[in-house]
Amino acid sequence: MAQIQSGATSDLWTIDPTSKAGRATLYDSLGNELIAKPTEGSFLASVLVRQSTTTAADAIVWSLFNASSTVKVRIRSIRLEMLFDGTAAAATSRSYYIERTTTAAPTAGTAITPAKKRSADAGSITDVRFLDTGLTKGTMGVTASPFFRIALPISVTGNVQALPLPLHLMGERIIAPILLVQNEGIGIFINDTNTTAGIGIAGVVEWDESTA
Repeated sequence: MAQIQSGATSDLWTIDPTSKAGRATLYDSLGNELIAKPTEGSFLASVLVRQSTTTAADAIVWSLFNASSTVKVRIRSIRLEMLFDGTAAAATSRSYYIERTTTAAPTAGTAITPAKKRSADAGSITDVRFLDTGLTKGTMGVTASPFFRIALPISVTGNVQALPLPLHLMGERIIAPILLVQNEGIGIFINDTNTTAGIGIAGVVEWDESTA
């Protein structure tokens, strides 16, 4: 039986005991492992915001923020739909947008404890919170421009608008997920002045946390 040994060390190539196949790890040109289990865990957080009253434009109504100096957050997927159950208004549309945030997490509102995908994982380090009338921004900043907008006509009560295509980023590094390093986050913002009571947004955000 032949054995293959590393030229740099005394390590031997491992044969899987079940499949009898040799194991391999894929790396990019910089030496980063392409597909790896996140070291700190995988998580989900719900999005459920309904505007209870008119709200100023550019208010941040939902936030996910990474303040850790050691853990990176990689957004796996964002699935949202916009809702309206208020009083219909003729020929009017309202919208939300998603934007990267920086410097500090907003405060106030209701904090969300992220759900673990695997019960054995440690708890999430990510700060997640919401408030329909707008979280307190404090020193929070924004970078670049909104990377997604979702709009809904409110001419008929009971409308629902899903994302035209799911903003779904399944790859670890292969399909370039949204990467949040220390003091970076994403937020859902109101896009309209005098936002109509009764509009809302619902869905789920999935992410991994890893020191790598």
